[in-house]
Amino acid sequence: VNRIVNKPYIELPEYDDTADNELVASESWNAHKARNESIIVDEFHGLYRSRMHCRSCGHTSIKFDPYMSLTVELPRAPTELGKTLLSRLQMMYFLREKIKPTRSTEMPTVLGNLPAHWWGENEDKDILLGVLKYGYGKYDPIRTDEEYCFHQRKYSNVAQLQYLEDVVPSSEVKEDIEEMDETEDIEGERKTFENIEEDLKVSEPSLSQDDKVVIEESKNTDQTEKDLSIPVVWPSAGDIGKRIRSIVSAFMRNLSTKASRAAKVELKRQQQEERSRMKSEKDGKRNGLTRKEKQ
Repeated sequence: VNRIVNKPYIELPEYDDTADNELVASESWNAHKARNESIIVDEFHGLYRSRMHCRSCGHTSIKFDPYMSLTVELPRAPTELGKTLLSRLQMMYFLREKIKPTRSTEMPTVLGNLPAHWWGENEDKDILLGVLKYGYGKYDPIRTDEEYCFHQRKYSNVAQLQYLEDVVPSSEVKEDIEEMDETEDIEGERKTFENIEEDLKVSEPSLSQDDKVVIEESKNTDQTEKDLSIPVVWPSAGDIGKRIRSIVSAFMRNLSTKASRAAKVELKRQQQEERSRMKSEKDGKRNGLTRKEKQ
């Protein structure tokens, strides 16, 4: 941006209180322009005058220093797209840094409806691995990748599928916004990424009869869908996204439960150590008194 390639060395003289301000400002600006010349300098740079007076010797120094001023208007509230992208970043953060799914990862109990009647635990695991590999919303390459179980099936609606891979699907915007609204604190301010772990913590739910049916259906999918040659319907982007969020929530529920149990075990261990220490001190004092009595 700067059109000055070889910047000259310029040392400005020191001006006292008797110098003409306009002359000093002009010389200071010309010296600044000799080293900095661009549209940014023309639009956003300026000079501010500083005056320094020494009470001991009475000397006064005048100087004009360059500064840059750029006013940026910040929106009062995030837009719907901004909320959605923030929700995606939170989910991808937990997926990459907390869950870290692999082929050997044990899948948790996932609540909610399945994206399709043929969807099972293998599909849950492969969709997470595919999202880590290709990114959120990139369901076309996930479906055709031979590394995942989806490529083994035939789909009757592939020709009608049109995924906007670089744009957030409108069918998922409302759901993501509702999830983000749940992460607001009492004062209505958005929480930062430092405490998003608290945002996705879900209390252990009680399973209703319908949930148990859905879970059992998910586990028994492999037995009910043996024939992979029969064309099936590939679920919509909104249904897949909702399933991914349910899986991540289930993982976070398990992690929260494990962390709570570990904290209780650690607290119990510390209490036992404290009781042992107090008992040792008490026994030591008693032994000391006994020796004095014998003497």
